[in-house]
Amino acid sequence: MDNGEKLRAWRVAAGLSQAKAADRVGTKQRTWAQWESGTTPEIDFAESLERLTGGEVAMRDWARSRRRKRREAA
Repeated sequence: MDNGEKLRAWRVAAGLSQAKAADRVGTKQRTWAQWESGTTPEIDFAESLERLTGGEVAMRDWARSRRRKRREAA
């Protein structure tokens, strides 16, 4: 399961809409949807997501994803 899938699974289990989950970390629904689709959040948001999800979506997982995407692009 990739980070976006983990994030979506957490949100659904928590009974939140994308908009309500986004509000909890101070962003917009559109941004949350992008994260669920695989876009890597900025580090501050990755940290907020880790806190919000109780560690289910860990900041280090997003960092690994970002490094992997950079290598693939090179």
